[in-house]
Amino acid sequence: MSVKNLRALISSNKFFYITLGVMVFSCLLFVFSIAYRIPPDEYYHFRFIEYYATQPVTNGPFISNQGVEHFDLRDITRIPNYLYHYGMSFPLRGLFLVTDSLLLQVMVLRLITLSIGVASLFVIRRILRQIKASPFAQNSVLLLISLTGMMVWMFSSINYDVPATLFYLACISLALSILQGKGITTKRLALFSLFAMLCVLTKVTFIPFLALLVIITALLKRKDLHFSQN
Repeated sequence: MSVKNLRALISSNKFFYITLGVMVFSCLLFVFSIAYRIPPDEYYHFRFIEYYATQPVTNGPFISNQGVEHFDLRDITRIPNYLYHYGMSFPLRGLFLVTDSLLLQVMVLRLITLSIGVASLFVIRRILRQIKASPFAQNSVLLLISLTGMMVWMFSSINYDVPATLFYLACISLALSILQGKGITTKRLALFSLFAMLCVLTKVTFIPFLALLVIITALLKRKDLHFSQN
């Protein structure tokens, strides 16, 4: 195959879906082959999800009383990173009704996390399109991501980094919309605030990155920053 034909192939929409398929296939191999507790912090995240799933739904996401049987989770009465664990507790509640297999429960939660990871790849593709990257550059970046072992490992395990990354990427996309001369509309401001809040509630350590994103956007757009009701 000539260089020209190879470039045309990589630039095609078909190549994007091939790359996506390879990424998903690689992740599925990890999902079904890695033993539980091998991925870093997976035990912690699953136990935290399990804690919520064993509580009455009426208790909500806020924890006021932590029993001694959950001391391995450290102090969860003050932790702000509860959104992922609380949200994932609902699928786990459903699994409790049909199976008591820990292995099956872990696999299903891993698959849900993987689906969130796949969604983040589409957001990355959107960001690349927003900055006018060529189809060749877009697919090359996504190919490199799919070949990065850490990404495959992260997408394949139970962790809150994947959804936090998705929310942060959504904030980047909205910031780019503002920088591209479209201004701050009420809708964009509301969406940015929503995704930023979801990101922080998922993983609070993203606060500095969100603050930096806001500062950079404001500085780059300071001369013609305006608000719109549209």
